[in-house]
Amino acid sequence: MYKVLIVDDEPNIRDGLRTLIPWGQYGFQVMDVAANGNEAIIMHQSIVPDLMIVDIRMPGMNGLELIQKLRESDPRVQFLILSGYADFQYAQKAIQANVHAYILKPIDETELIGCLVDIAETLDLEAENRRTEVDHKVWEREHRVQWALANLHSKDIDAQAFSDLKWDSYQILLVKLNSEHALEAELDAQMKQELKFRVDTADSGIFFTVDTYLGVLLKDSLKAVRQSLLAYDDLAKIIHPYGIPFSAAVGMAVNSFEAIKSSYDAAAQLIKRQFFLEDNQIFNENTKPYQSRISQQIVSAEALDLDETSDLLYYAMDIGSVDAAEQILSETLHHMLQTELTEQEIKSGFVRILSNLLGKISLHNAKLQSETPLYMERIIAIYPVSTLKELQLYMGRLISQMNLQAEQFDSDMLLKKMVDLIRRNCHENLKLETLAKVFNYNSAYLGKIFKSYTGEYFNTFLDQARMEKAKELLGEGLKVYQVAERIGYTNVDYFHSKFRNVIGISPTAYRKSIVKEID
Repeated sequence: MYKVLIVDDEPNIRDGLRTLIPWGQYGFQVMDVAANGNEAIIMHQSIVPDLMIVDIRMPGMNGLELIQKLRESDPRVQFLILSGYADFQYAQKAIQANVHAYILKPIDETELIGCLVDIAETLDLEAENRRTEVDHKVWEREHRVQWALANLHSKDIDAQAFSDLKWDSYQILLVKLNSEHALEAELDAQMKQELKFRVDTADSGIFFTVDTYLGVLLKDSLKAVRQSLLAYDDLAKIIHPYGIPFSAAVGMAVNSFEAIKSSYDAAAQLIKRQFFLEDNQIFNENTKPYQSRISQQIVSAEALDLDETSDLLYYAMDIGSVDAAEQILSETLHHMLQTELTEQEIKSGFVRILSNLLGKISLHNAKLQSETPLYMERIIAIYPVSTLKELQLYMGRLISQMNLQAEQFDSDMLLKKMVDLIRRNCHENLKLETLAKVFNYNSAYLGKIFKSYTGEYFNTFLDQARMEKAKELLGEGLKVYQVAERIGYTNVDYFHSKFRNVIGISPTAYRKSIVKEID
C-alpha cells in the first residue's frame, strides 16, 4: 500500500476525502490528515508519504509553498493539488512544481480515482527502478549513509553493499542550523555544496543530510582530521556568512560500520542538550556544562517561588541596581539547574518572572507602560535562545533596557531610594532581610545605617508608613476593615492595635474626627 497524507484546512474536506473512495482498492492507505502546512511538514517526517493531497489555499503556508519546501528534502513524493478556484496562474505554478494533477472542488470521485490510478502506475515504475538499482552502484554515497542510518537494524541489509567502507574507525559528526527562518533554496543548496566540497577535498569521509541535520561520516576520528577540515572555526567560516547560527556535535568513534547508528544517536543527543553546554565548539562526550557567570551557591531543595523572585527583581530595579538584578537572575538560574529543570521549564520560568517584573515596573513608569507590548515581544524572544550563555547575556541586556534609571548610588542615595520603596510598597510583606538581599548588604548592617538615616528601626518605620497610608485611606471614606486589607493586615484587631500604638487613637475614632473636621 502506498501511504497518503491529506492536507486541508477545512475539516469537512479532510474527513470527506477519507471516506469518498475505497483507497485500498487502488493501492493506497490514508495514514493521517493535517490542518495546515506546518502540521504537514511534521507528519511528513514521521509518515514519509508516497502521495500528498494538498489544498492550495490555507492560512499561513499555502499549498504551493508547502510543496516547494518538501521538494527540497523529498523529491520522490507525489502531489495532488485541490483548489476551489480555476486559477490559471496557480495551475501554472503547480505544473512548475511537478505536481501530478490540479483538481477543482467540489471533488469529483471519478476524476480523483483516475488520478490515483495514474499515480499508482508512476509509483510502481519508480519502485521497480529502485529495486533494479539496489546494488548501490548508481547511488551517491550520501544516500547510502542515509539509508544505512534508517535501516541498520533491518534484516534486508546486504552487508556486501557496504564492503567498500571498511575503515579503521567510524564517527558521526552532525551540524544543526539553529534558525527559525529557512534559507532560500538556492542559498541552502550552495551552503551544503560548500560543506560537501570541503569534506570531499579533504577525503575525510562522506557528507550526508538526514532529518534536520547536516552530517559527515568520518573515516577517522574527529581528532585525526581536525587540522584538515573540521575544527569549529572552519565550520563557522562556511555557515556564518549565511547569517545562520549553528551547533555541531560528534558521537563516539566506533570500530564497525554496523555501529554508526550509536555514534549518530550520541551526536544527536548532544545537540538536543546544546542549551546546557559550553558553546562555540564541537560538542563531544567530554563537553562540560556551561557554568560561567552562574552563581555557585548551595541552593535549597525547595521548589523555586517565581513570584517571590519577581518581587526581588522589582526591588532591585526600583533602586536602579542592575548588578543586584543580574545576581538574582544568576542565583535563580543556578537553582533551576540544580533542581534539573528542562530547557523549556527554565525558559518558561524566566518568561513568567520577567513578565511579572514588567507589570510591576509599568505601574509606576508611564513611559515603560506605553512600551509594554515591545518589551513583551522581547521577553517572549527568550524561547528561541539556543544556549544558557546566550540566555544569560540576553536577559542581562533586557534588564538593562528595562532599568531606565540605572545609576551608581552612594549610601545616602540608596537609603533614600529604600525609604521611597517602603512608602510606595508598605502594603507588601516587606522584610529587612529581603531588602538586604536586594541591596547586597548584610541585614544587620543595613538595619544599623537605616536607623541612623531615618531615626527609626526598620519595623517601626514600616509601621509608621503603613499608618500614614491608613490615615489617608480613612480620610477617603474607606471602612476600617477595608483599610486594614489595603495596607496588608489580614487581622483587623491587630490593625486596630497597631494604629492606636502609632497614632494614639483608634482608627474608628480617627475616621470620626476627620468627618467632624469636614462638617
